[in-house]
Amino acid sequence: MEDTFSPRIAATLNHRLGQDATSPHIADVVVAVYREIEGALTPIVGPGGVVALYQRSLHLAKATHHWIDISSPAQTPRVDFSTLRTLLAQQTDETALAGGVEILERFSRLLVSLIGLSLSEQLLGAVWIQPPAGSPVQDAP
Repeated sequence: MEDTFSPRIAATLNHRLGQDATSPHIADVVVAVYREIEGALTPIVGPGGVVALYQRSLHLAKATHHWIDISSPAQTPRVDFSTLRTLLAQQTDETALAGGVEILERFSRLLVSLIGLSLSEQLLGAVWIQPPAGSPVQDAP
């Protein structure tokens, strides 16, 4: 399965962050992207489904970034992004960006594994910026 989301995630964050992004700005952008994802997926999988996908992506990302330690009650009716925003904002700029990218990539891969690439692209295609054809995507600043 081709991972089409990683370059699109990097392009989206590059575009939204601009140059010299600070960890609080990175946190705001990552949360804004997640809110768009939530808006796109809630009508399809319901708020509980979005919560489950979000919590699972955090758990998977914690293996790489141990500071991502967000636990919430199992029956949370909606995603609460405030803890994620706070955690990202407290990191160095580089660490916040790496953690934010990791969480978004884990979420995207998890969604693809559950519903397939085609439907995932249909649902989240509007969230991601398409990288220019033929040009390599650089890491987000």
